[in-house]
Amino acid sequence: MSACRSCGADVRWVRTAGGKTMPIDATPVPDGNVVLRRGIATVTTSPPPGEDTYVSHLTTCPHANAHRRTRRARPPTPARPPT
Repeated sequence: MSACRSCGADVRWVRTAGGKTMPIDATPVPDGNVVLRRGIATVTTSPPPGEDTYVSHLTTCPHANAHRRTRRARPPTPARPPT
């Protein structure tokens, strides 16, 4: 567990199925949409009953925009020549 550099809240860093890291609030909440399965974070709209749910810290941090990364635009795919 660590503390958010902006607001000081306790956060837990988890890995997503895509291999990226994601900060979640350290304490489970009843209305969360992130579940941990075998250490992998999954965002879900209907978590199984009885399973701990968390929320992404980027939704609760008042300074989240300072930490968001912008996506790089992909170059256009060249058109295929007609066959």
